[in-house]
Amino acid sequence: MANEESTIITLAVLAASAVGAQFDRELERALENIRDPNTPMKGARTVTLTLTLAPMDEEREQIGLSHAVKVKLAGPRAMTKVAFIGSKDGHVVASVFNPQQLDGLGKNDVLPLNRAAGAKE
Repeated sequence: MANEESTIITLAVLAASAVGAQFDRELERALENIRDPNTPMKGARTVTLTLTLAPMDEEREQIGLSHAVKVKLAGPRAMTKVAFIGSKDGHVVASVFNPQQLDGLGKNDVLPLNRAAGAKE
């Protein structure tokens, strides 16, 4: 039989423990995600608390209690940018500037498409 002086597990008891601290952290993440202008306004964010109770003995007097707190956030909004494709010095290049204006640009202003990223010339 349970000891009368032991703490009875309630949601309030769990909230005052590590379960509550983890829930609070994930709730804050969800709220920050809602305020983030780089995420879509629409779409729900969810914080899920799962408590798992598993019998530990045949008499069913002991249980294993575990918890998990998960958050589902909105991802970043898709961003679109226009780029122009042209050629410069025999290389195909992409630029945020019009290809007819490439003559005045420096070497670092365009990205040759036929060269691996980070490769030295």
